[in-house]
Amino acid sequence: VQRLLSDADALLELAELEEDDDEILHSVIDDVRQAETLVKISPHDFAVEYGAGIQIFSPFFIFSPEIKISHGIGNTLIFNPNLEESTVLEKILSRTFTISFHFEG
Repeated sequence: VQRLLSDADALLELAELEEDDDEILHSVIDDVRQAETLVKISPHDFAVEYGAGIQIFSPFFIFSPEIKISHGIGNTLIFNPNLEESTVLEKILSRTFTISFHFEG
C-alpha cells in the first residue's frame, strides 16, 4: 500500500534550563551580551510539508518508511537595522528533509 502525505505545520522552538540559579544568571548575562551582535531568528515558523511512504506487511509487523520535505512559509528573520549581518539578509526560510521508519506490531 502506497500513500502520499500532505500537511501544514506550525512550529515553536522551546528550550529548557536545568541549572543552578547562579549559573543561570551568569549564562543569561553572557547570552544578553552576545545576543546584541547576533542575527535573530523567530522561534515561530509555519511550514508546508509533503512526502511519500509505503507500508510493507510481514507476518509479525508492519514496516512503514516515509520521506517528507518541509518548506517554511514565513520569514523567520528578525530584522535589526543596527546589525550589518541582518541588513544583508532579505529573509530566512526553513527547509527540512525527514526520513522516518515506523514499526507496528
